[in-house]
Amino acid sequence: MSLGSEGDIFAYFISRYFGLRSYAELFGWMFGIMCLAGALGPLLILALPVMHGYGVALRIFAGLCLVAALLLGSLGPYPDSNQESAAINP
Repeated sequence: MSLGSEGDIFAYFISRYFGLRSYAELFGWMFGIMCLAGALGPLLILALPVMHGYGVALRIFAGLCLVAALLLGSLGPYPDSNQESAAINP
């Protein structure tokens, strides 16, 4: 069920936190980074024998998940869209 939901979550967060003015550029950057990470994943799996097994890779993955959870928790509330539209249309 979670397969492919990253793109939906990126789109939602970008539209809520940054508005629609710079949506296309920011979503393009985020989607490009996500595609690059997806392409590097198989190469990292090939490096597992060099890293002495799955234990090191599991610790790295757990650390990255913890960093992602902390960053997501630090986002704060959505900006008020009424103030943004008032600034655009005085």
